[in-house]
This record gives sequence, C-alpha cells and structure tokens, in this order.
Amino acid sequence: MIRSWLVWGPSDVNPSCSPNLSKEGLKWYRYQGRVFDPVEKLLKEVNSEAFAFCLVRAAEVPWGKDFLHLASPGCLDNLCRNLIRQALEVVLLELIPRNLGDRHFRCAVYVASRTRAKSDVDPPNEWQELPHRYGIKIFHGERGQYFHSISPDGVYPMVAEVLASHPSANANIVCARGARLTYHEVSLEKNLLPRPAHFLADLVTRYSRNKAALEKQPSLNRWLDRGFVDIADDKFGLLLEASRHARFGRSVEVVLCAHRAGGVKGWGKKRLGNAVSALTGRQYIEFCNRLGRAGDQRSQTV
Repeated sequence: MIRSWLVWGPSDVNPSCSPNLSKEGLKWYRYQGRVFDPVEKLLKEVNSEAFAFCLVRAAEVPWGKDFLHLASPGCLDNLCRNLIRQALEVVLLELIPRNLGDRHFRCAVYVASRTRAKSDVDPPNEWQELPHRYGIKIFHGERGQYFHSISPDGVYPMVAEVLASHPSANANIVCARGARLTYHEVSLEKNLLPRPAHFLADLVTRYSRNKAALEKQPSLNRWLDRGFVDIADDKFGLLLEASRHARFGRSVEVVLCAHRAGGVKGWGKKRLGNAVSALTGRQYIEFCNRLGRAGDQRSQTV
C-alpha cells in the first residue's frame, strides 16, 4: 500500500511516511478509482481477497447521561467495547472459519484506540476523582487532559475473552493491540501505530450503510457481501447465542434461538444450517415440546 501511494498517515511499517491521502480529501464517488481499485489490484497480486464488516449500536440502547460514570453499561466507551467484542466473535469464530473452510489460521487483530479528553462540561472535581475510582491514568497533552478509554494494551483481553468462549477455535492470534489512527505526522512509538490497511476501516464504516456510495464503489460492496453489516439488536444477540450453542453441538438450543430470532441470515447461515441439519428425530420432538411450553408460558403471562 505504501509503494502504491495509499498512505493516510504513519503506520508501524513506515512510521515516518508522509501522508499523501487526506481523510476528507476526496469526494465519496472518487474512492473507487483512487483507493479501492489499487487495493483490489494488490490483493489479486497476492492471491487474496478482502472482506469488511460494520456493526452498529441498536437505536433502543441509550447512551448514559453521566459520561464520567465509567462503570455504567450505557457509557459510550463501554458500548463501543461491547460492539468490538461482538464483532470480534463473529469475525474470528464465524466469518474467517467460513471463508477458510474451518482450517487453522494465523491472525493479527488491530483495533482503533480511543481517548477521552476533558470537556468543558465535565465537573472538575469528578474528573480528578477518575484515577481513584477507576485506576485510570490521566495524561496531559497539547489539547488538555485526557485518558485512554481503549488503550493499546486493552485489546488483547477482549480477544482472549472471545477465544475463551470457544477453546477449540482454530485461530492463532499472533498480534492483538490497539492502534492510533492519525492523519498527520506525529511522534508515536511504532507499537502504537496501525497497519497501512487499517486506515481503510474509516471508509468502510463511513460508507457501509450509504446505498448511493456503495453503488459507486463496487469493491467495497463485494467486501461487505463477504462480511456483514448488522445492527447489534435483540435479533443479532439471539443469532450470536445460537452460534455459541452450535459450536458445542447443542442443536435444540440452536433451533430455539434461531426461531426466536425470526430466522437465520448472513454470517450465521453455514454453522447454524449445519446444526439444524444434524437435528435428530428425538431432538426435533424435544424442540417441539420446549417450543410448546414456551408458548404456554407466554399465554399465561398475557
């Protein structure tokens, strides 16, 4: 990517590389020719293909009003971490195995780090209490005080948590860290910088739900078709639960979750379809009985 002049900012491959692409420097309809076509050419040269994904917060999940209550599930940083964990579970345990035919694979995980800067609306006393309440470290920069809400060393615990949910996963994670996406030259340690391809993530999230943009960017459209664009709502959660049951061979629970979700789609089709196909006659009777009991309970509740 660097040799092809696809450079938005410094990366761990070349920390001193001067950017020649601007985050806002192109009209949306020009990215296909300027960015996606060259990337597709690079992928073809190494006999590879890309897939992309975007997971969006469900509208009914509110942001917490107390932005300094870092232990609240509604805190923006916690919402972001939860989306990251869910996306990682789908990518590492469903998408990649599906595309590779469940073969063993090596993988590096880079997640954009997040910083939370002190705001004018933050009560000064509460801000100063953050290190005591949550053990975080406050930094002082040119733009004032800030702390890392998703730090470079805060990514590998999330990856480890995902893999721990399926110990027999075929993933060998060789790298799992946060990376700071910066669009200008800065002085950062090499292990804080992203890979060159990580800058493509900004374009994916920006245009993945823009139909007009996707019509003009067929490459991105193909990447998303291989991956997924989803909303982290109740249906997504049920399909994720069904996939967890499927990994451990609990076919009845798979069908029950899929039924409650209203069907199976996209990333879950292969594994969940296999689980349904493996359903025995005895298990089907159990499913019908449990479905009937659930219906009776709902009727009584009503």
